[in-house]
Amino acid sequence: MSSQPCLEPMSTHSSQNNTSLSFELVIRQQPVRSRMCGIGERVDRRPIDPPPIVELKLKRKNDENKNLLQLRSPYLFLAAILIPTNATESDDDSLSLEFHSRLTVGRSVSSLYLLRDLDNTEGAFFVFSEMSVRAEGTYRLRMSLFDMESSHVCFRESITTDEFSVYSAKKVSKPLVIFFF
Repeated sequence: MSSQPCLEPMSTHSSQNNTSLSFELVIRQQPVRSRMCGIGERVDRRPIDPPPIVELKLKRKNDENKNLLQLRSPYLFLAAILIPTNATESDDDSLSLEFHSRLTVGRSVSSLYLLRDLDNTEGAFFVFSEMSVRAEGTYRLRMSLFDMESSHVCFRESITTDEFSVYSAKKVSKPLVIFFF
């Protein structure tokens, strides 16, 4: 599979044509902090807290979102790329991928989950519950939506999280334990 942007509107994986399909990403849960995970043979995984959650809103003229999501869900995935806080959208993507691969552990790609939201409505979400960072610092995650079409992968949309901090084990405050006798 090649990973190049698609220049023409894609078709659904059914017989319908969808020339007016739009993708919208909404960050529902921002990452705030993380304890630095271990390095070497004994990797002490400490996931980003809270886990990032991104909602997908998929729309097409004169079509219900629910049915459209059910048709598209097996073909959509979201990749989270760790970037330094001072990085811009124009930075070279190959540098971002190298930076990301050196500093992350765990799953940084999520498939689409069709779940019920807090108000009991159906929604489409990407969840990143197993992602850890190896180095202390302040970072953001660039969330990029991809769609598998025929024999290639198409980039569709991206969104960037707010800053979050990663602390070393020495700087993470331990909870105060009080014993009552």
